[in-house]
Formats: sequence, C-alpha cells, structure tokens
Amino acid sequence: MAYKLFYLLLGCTPAGRHTEQHDVFFCIGKDLKDIIPDIKAFWRGSGKIHIDSWREVTAVDGCRISIIEKAAKPEKINTSSLSTWAATYRVLLKNIIINC
Repeated sequence: MAYKLFYLLLGCTPAGRHTEQHDVFFCIGKDLKDIIPDIKAFWRGSGKIHIDSWREVTAVDGCRISIIEKAAKPEKINTSSLSTWAATYRVLLKNIIINC
C-alpha cells in the first residue's frame, strides 16, 4: 500500500473547557489507522481527541502530490521542470519526500 498525505481537522474538548477546540494536522501514512500515534503526539492536551473531517491531499496549486520513500543517499532533483511552488515547498517528513 502506498503512502498518502492526509489533511485532518482534529477536535477535542479539553478538561475544564466548555467549547471544543480544533486544529489542522497534516500527516503521512498508508491509512488513517497508521497515523493515530502521530495524531496523539501532535495533540498534547487533555481530553479525547477525534477527527472532525479529513481528506487525502492529491494535488496542490496544479501539482500532483506523490509520496516516495527517501533514498539512503538523497538523489539530486532537477527543479528546472518543477513549478515555483514545488521547488520552494518540497517537504521532508520523517523518511518520506513529498514531490511534484
């Protein structure tokens, strides 16, 4: 199963609060169950956290998003054919590269 980039809206009502609080969270995993530890590490407050909404991110600003595992030795990436967005915002998370 391939890695995916997920966009989530997380919600929680922390202890002592009357209003639910929310935060946006981006994470990479093979499915939603795969990223549960990352969600818990991200939300360090009290209360029971839940996902209000989510989606798999497959494109940004006209660029298709693909997730590839980082090679042991980083490969030289030719940015001349990439859009300004892709060249500027290539993201490295854990051992995974987001590239378009």
